[in-house]
Amino acid sequence: MISPHDAVPYVRLCMVYATVLAAHVAFTPPARPQKNAGKKRDSITRASAWHPVVMKSVLWILALCESCFTLAATTHLHPLLRDVLGLSSTLHPTLAPAFVVGVALVALGGAGRAACYRALGRHFTFELTLQDGHRLVTDGPYAVVRHPSYAAIVPVVLGLPLALLGPGSWAQTSGALHTPAGALAAAAWVLNLAWLPAALVARVGMEDDMLRREFGPEWTEWAHRTPYKLVPGVY
Repeated sequence: MISPHDAVPYVRLCMVYATVLAAHVAFTPPARPQKNAGKKRDSITRASAWHPVVMKSVLWILALCESCFTLAATTHLHPLLRDVLGLSSTLHPTLAPAFVVGVALVALGGAGRAACYRALGRHFTFELTLQDGHRLVTDGPYAVVRHPSYAAIVPVVLGLPLALLGPGSWAQTSGALHTPAGALAAAAWVLNLAWLPAALVARVGMEDDMLRREFGPEWTEWAHRTPYKLVPGVY
């Protein structure tokens, strides 16, 4: 029977993959805009073709490295691969508090994004656009704030560095973050993550204006019932 101590690496790896899957959902649009749909050329619309792909690619690369980290600690791993990844057989993955907090944040944000996808259905795209037959969705998470999917990306962005780059991670334990190349790559990834909520907040006003023009009194009534854009009682 496996001991609790020996089970920790496997539990941690399952949590890593759950985190990556939740973030993958958060970075994947449930629908593509129609070809004839007019688009507002904000920064996110311009980056929508490449930014999610880059973010998700990094996630799965880190998940693969974490898998090798677990193998190095629990089984025999080829010495060459162990050296390339900077791993030692004496390392033992742990459930650091920062890691657990990061996993919880990403799970929360991913669930929030998924709820918004379900509520909007085919109307949810990463581009700022209106689809044919577009309707104004005002129930579910959109009855709490007007832009819940934007709010939900914040815990994802906060949680990912904690879960995948924080204490106990492959990136920290292997020393990859302490090399110039590793530090630069990590900084570039974190800055790309941080750009996303900042760009979404800047988009809020543009989206409200677009919906106000399209739906008129219906939007005005919804804005009266749901006055907050991102955080209930705050903004």
